[in-house]
Amino acid sequence: MAEEIYSLQVPLTKTALLLPSVCVAEIVDAYPPQPVPGMPIWLLGLFDWRKRQVPLFDYEMLNGRRDFPSAATRIAILNTLGPDRQRAFMGMTVQGIPHLVRIQPQALRGVEQQGGPLTKMFVQGPLGRAELPDLLAIESQLQQLQLPEQW
Repeated sequence: MAEEIYSLQVPLTKTALLLPSVCVAEIVDAYPPQPVPGMPIWLLGLFDWRKRQVPLFDYEMLNGRRDFPSAATRIAILNTLGPDRQRAFMGMTVQGIPHLVRIQPQALRGVEQQGGPLTKMFVQGPLGRAELPDLLAIESQLQQLQLPEQW
C-alpha cells in the first residue's frame, strides 16, 4: 500500500488550499493584527502568537485573486520551510474550519485551472478541487519586506 500524506484542506474565500499537515503549526481564532505602516495591502500586520510576532497575510490577495482583505474566521499558523529559524512561522487568514484528509499522492489528479503566481497547481482531492500553494515563494515574499528580525 502506498504511503499516505496527512494533509489539511483549508477553506479560503474563493478557493481551498491543500497543505501537508506538518506545515501547519496551529489553527487559531482570528483577531485583528497590529498594523505595520508602509506594507503591501496583502500583509495585514503582525499577529501575536505564543509570545511571537508572526506576519499575517491574505493568500488570495498576495496571489492576485482579490483586491481587498476578507473577514477571516481563523488564522493558520504555518511553519516556514527555509533555513532561517529566527523566522519560523507565518500566519494566513482562513475562512472556516480546515479538514484533515489522508492523501495518496498517486490518487491526486491535476486539474486545468488558471492560478496566480504562487499557485503550484490545482488538484482534485478527496474533498473536491484544491490549490497547492508555493509556500517557499510566499516565505520569500515575506522576507523581502522590512519586518522585525524575528517572526
